[in-house]
Amino acid sequence: MDQVYNLNYYLNMLNGMYRYTLSKLLLNEAQQFGVDVEKDICYLKNLFLENEAPMLFVFTAEKVLAFSVDNEKESNITVKICNKIDLKNISYIHAYYDSEYQVKFFMNDEEIVLIPEKDTNTHHASSFNDNLKHIIEYLKTV
Repeated sequence: MDQVYNLNYYLNMLNGMYRYTLSKLLLNEAQQFGVDVEKDICYLKNLFLENEAPMLFVFTAEKVLAFSVDNEKESNITVKICNKIDLKNISYIHAYYDSEYQVKFFMNDEEIVLIPEKDTNTHHASSFNDNLKHIIEYLKTV
């Protein structure tokens, strides 16, 4: 299987880039929160998208964490925590004609939809799609 996107992957990707400050804030918050930078699967939704607020999902052995930036007060970061066993209505779609994946689940009664081709730019969509395969494997163990 392809590379898992962990926190270190994203930190290294954005290192030295002067843009994407909000994404970096989320990554730093996750690091301070104690996320395992090597082991936990991460998905940085809306990375490289100009008019979309980034959201960082972290899939740990026992929990799913969602880090987001308050759109009105960009310096405020919200962290939502859900036990892995409490995730609900998990589903995924695999489009065989183009090997694209989509994942949907409910976390604390909020629907989460991960669609690589919409969650990043076209240059990174394929690698986001590959990472989504790891998230699907993780969700199969719920």
